[in-house]
Amino acid sequence: MRLSRPLLALVALAATASPAHALKQPVPTYRVKNLQFQTRAPNPAVTAYGYYVGPLHGNGALDPTRPSLNLFCVDILNSISFGQKWTGVFTRLSSNDLSATRHGNAKQVNYQKAAFLASTYKAPGIQTAQWGGIQTAIWNLLNPGNPNGGANPFSLLPPRHNVTGTQGNRRSLGPLPPNPDSMNGTHYDADALIAPLYVLAFLLVATPALDFVTSIVPLRVSDIEWRFASVGLLSGFLLTPLLGVGLAMGVAAYASHQRFQRIMAIANLVIAVCFVALLLFFLLDIFQLRNVVQAEAQQAFESAASKAVVKHLTFVVALGFMGLRGFRMSKLTDIEPTRPRASVVIGG
Repeated sequence: MRLSRPLLALVALAATASPAHALKQPVPTYRVKNLQFQTRAPNPAVTAYGYYVGPLHGNGALDPTRPSLNLFCVDILNSISFGQKWTGVFTRLSSNDLSATRHGNAKQVNYQKAAFLASTYKAPGIQTAQWGGIQTAIWNLLNPGNPNGGANPFSLLPPRHNVTGTQGNRRSLGPLPPNPDSMNGTHYDADALIAPLYVLAFLLVATPALDFVTSIVPLRVSDIEWRFASVGLLSGFLLTPLLGVGLAMGVAAYASHQRFQRIMAIANLVIAVCFVALLLFFLLDIFQLRNVVQAEAQQAFESAASKAVVKHLTFVVALGFMGLRGFRMSKLTDIEPTRPRASVVIGG
């Protein structure tokens, strides 16, 4: 979480509420954004008093490939469903006009306090077992006494709450299904698998590459038969590294490692272009060798050449496609490109 960037406040409009243009005072169009809430339960799924607590997320509804928005709950009196889309109005907390927020200018200090508390979820030394206390403090800033001051969680109506977030949006989360593990304070943190999966992805790429290199030494680039055999052999080593690259990019997307994902995407595109050049030279070698291959070996030669060409071609297409999509997903653009991106956004 980047705490050095300015704070914003956001009011999100429910589907049944008035549209953004119906606010008491008009707001500039650049502050009005179409957003989408996360499509599934948070991970880790930490709960307290029957509610999900801690960071949530969403993104731009019109462009799901944009960077994810970190969200935080600030209000238990409104609801949202997973995957729900809505229109939000952004307000900078440092401004003197919070008229577009749910609680207005009178709660500016409370919004700022809530933003600070939300920034402590991932602070050094803070454990997920402490998220419930942070969440209750945020709730009581904007809805004093709710949920029952945190004293009697089992007397609540079906849980409903609003969210706030880093980079931009605020809404509520719908009813929380029973989760005995979460209620007992345990959760499953998939983030612990990020590093091992990166290692696995590296091995999927490096091991076949090493096997291939050791299979073609010593190099005889000027020998057309060696070139044909080497490129044909390479075609059999392409699938496993491709799986490794796909795994690495998937992990980077899940972990929001956008810079690494962009590096991977650029590398994919560069390698795809190199393989296109390699394939063209391979085709030239095929045409030259066809004239010297004996008749009884002609069918086997054409079969091996065709298989190698198809494998290389599909590898180039797959790698290039991953590179293009990965590059698009890793764009480090803000929802509002000409203005600073927020570190903590609160809503109400």
